[in-house]
Amino acid sequence: MKLFLTIIFCLMAVTVNASPFLISNAQTGVTTYQISNGPSWLPSSVTANNGAMRVDLGTIAVPGTYNITARACKTDAIWGNQCGPSGSFTLTCPAPVTFTAPVLSIIP
Repeated sequence: MKLFLTIIFCLMAVTVNASPFLISNAQTGVTTYQISNGPSWLPSSVTANNGAMRVDLGTIAVPGTYNITARACKTDAIWGNQCGPSGSFTLTCPAPVTFTAPVLSIIP
């Protein structure tokens, strides 16, 4: 039982320390996702991994609120690049926590 609880606590720690990701559901035939209205550090196109999108948001550089839209696309031999309707997501990046310098003093 202790081993089971230890494994559970380790898995919880891994989950808590993971970067945030913007993901989508897997869709058959999708090769890329086009992202628009995002901040400059967010890629404008992402290669699909087994039909799903996964973008690491751990590199958040500028705080703010962004209304991101993404479209699933596939490349057809005859029709070229075809994209579906876009889905939207509101991303809120909080400002980083700032600390002030501590006041130090010597007490005799």
